[in-house]
Amino acid sequence: MNTEPSWDLYRSFLAVLEERSLSGAARRLGLTQPTLARHLDALVEGMRTATA
Repeated sequence: MNTEPSWDLYRSFLAVLEERSLSGAARRLGLTQPTLARHLDALVEGMRTATA
């Protein structure tokens, strides 16, 4: 089973870093803030799973 986070999740994380805000990143990616927050949560969980 593939436990690696998807590239979309990394893309979301990078957008937050570049925009310096969830709202700016969500706007840039055409997502809602709750969706972007779920992406970040999924990325963290995927990284926990990958390192466990």
